[in-house]
Amino acid sequence: MRYLLVALLFASCTKQIATKPNPDPLVVAVPKPSYFIKADGSGSNTGLSPEQAWDLDKANNFSFSPGDTINIIGTVNGMLVLSESGTADAMITIQGGTIFSDTKDGIYLYNNDHILVRNLTVLGSGKVLTTLTNSGIVLKSDDQKRHSHIVIDNIVAKGYGHAGINSSLDMSPTVAWESVEASMAYPGGYDSILIRNAVADSNGYAGIDMTGSWPGRQNRNILIEHSSTSHNRGIQGMKPHSGHGIIMANVSGGIIDSCSATNNGWEFGSGNVGIWAYSSENVTIQNSVSSRNKSTTGIDGDGFDLDGGTWNCVMQYNLAYENDGAGFLIYEYGDPYSMKNNTCRYNISNNDARKGMNYGGITIGGAAALYDIRIYNNTIVQNQGKAITKIGMAVQGILEIKNNILSSPDTPYLYQDVANNLLGDAKLDAKYTPLDNSPAVDNGLDISSLPNRDFYDKNINGRRDIGAVER
Repeated sequence: MRYLLVALLFASCTKQIATKPNPDPLVVAVPKPSYFIKADGSGSNTGLSPEQAWDLDKANNFSFSPGDTINIIGTVNGMLVLSESGTADAMITIQGGTIFSDTKDGIYLYNNDHILVRNLTVLGSGKVLTTLTNSGIVLKSDDQKRHSHIVIDNIVAKGYGHAGINSSLDMSPTVAWESVEASMAYPGGYDSILIRNAVADSNGYAGIDMTGSWPGRQNRNILIEHSSTSHNRGIQGMKPHSGHGIIMANVSGGIIDSCSATNNGWEFGSGNVGIWAYSSENVTIQNSVSSRNKSTTGIDGDGFDLDGGTWNCVMQYNLAYENDGAGFLIYEYGDPYSMKNNTCRYNISNNDARKGMNYGGITIGGAAALYDIRIYNNTIVQNQGKAITKIGMAVQGILEIKNNILSSPDTPYLYQDVANNLLGDAKLDAKYTPLDNSPAVDNGLDISSLPNRDFYDKNINGRRDIGAVER
C-alpha cells in the first residue's frame, strides 16, 4: 500500500501552492572555451580538448571567465576549487565525470555567482569522524556580500563526513561565527539557489545541508526539488543532532518540493529528521516522502519538521511512514526568533512514532514558547500510541486542529480550538480515500485559508471531506 502511495504522490505534483523561485535562464549568449580535466592530464597542456586535458592542479590555479565550461573526463582524484563567477547571461559550468575527493571536499565554490554544476558524481572516502569534515559540493561565502544564481542539477554526492551538498556563511575569512546579533545583522548571503535531481546518500551529518549563519535568515529564494537523500548515517556522539536527510535553515523564502528521505540516522542518528527547516521564514515543504528514518537515542528520527525559529511556514501534501519519531513535528527548541504562524495541512502519516511513545503522527510542543499553529485536513493512521501528541510547552495564542482524521488506539492530544476531527475508524480504502459510507465524506469545515486540491491533486468541489483525501 505505501509503495502505491509513494508512486501516486510523485505523479501528482501539479498542485504547486507555493510559488517557486525563478532563477535567470541558463543561457550562454556567446560560445566560450570548454576546458577538460582528466586523471592523466597535464598542466603543460592547453586544456582545450580531451587529448590536451589538464589535471586538477592546473584547473585550480587557472582564472576562469564567464561562459567557460569545465568538463570532468572519467574519474579524477582531488578537489576542484572555484572562486570565479559567471554572469547572468554566461554562467560558468562544471559538468560530467566523477571526482573522488577522499577526505577533502569534492567541489568547493567560494564567494561565487552564476555557477552551474551538473551531470556529475562526487565521491568521498566514506570515513565519518566525530566532527563535521568534508562535503561533496560546498557553497561557502565569507565576504558579507550577496551571491546569487547557483544551480546544482543531476548530481550524485555520497561518502562524505558532513553532507553531500552543503552551504554556509562565515563572518569573515578568519571568523566563522561571532554572536547571535552579528548573525542577525549579517548583510551577505545566497539568493536564488536551485538544487534539483540530486542524490545525496551515505554521508555522515546530512544528505543536503543548506544553511547560513545561525540564527539569521540571510539566504533567500532557495529551492530543492526532485532530490533524494537516504542512508545518511549520523555522527557518533554529535550534539545536538545528526543523521538528517534534507535541512533548510537561515532562509527567507524557500521550497522543498518532490523530495524523499529514507533510512537516515541508521547508524548514529540522534535529534534527526528526514526533511526539515529551522530558523527560517516563508518555507514550504510539499509533495515529499519521508520514511523509516531512525534515531539510535530515542530522540526524534522524525519524518518532517518545522522546528525552532520558523515563521509562516507550511508542510503540505507530504507522506510520512514508519519513522522512529513523529511523522510531522512542530517544535520550538528556544531559537531567538521563536516560532509562530506555521501550518500542517493535507499530509498523511502512516504508523509513525515506532520507537518513541512521546511522539505521534503529529507532535507539537517545545522547550520554549511557540505561537499560532494550524493543523488542518491531515490523515493520521497509527496502530499504536496517539495520532497527535504534545511534548513540553503548549502552543500560545492560536492552536487550531480541524478536519483531521485521527485514527489511533489512544486518544490524541486535542486542545484549544478543536473542531470537526474524526477519531477512530474513518472507513478508508488502501489509498486513504474515504469509502462511500465514511463519516469523513462532505463533513469538512470550510476554512478560507485551505487550498482547493487534495493530497492526490483532486479538485475539491462543493463541501470538502475530513482528512487529506477527497472521496
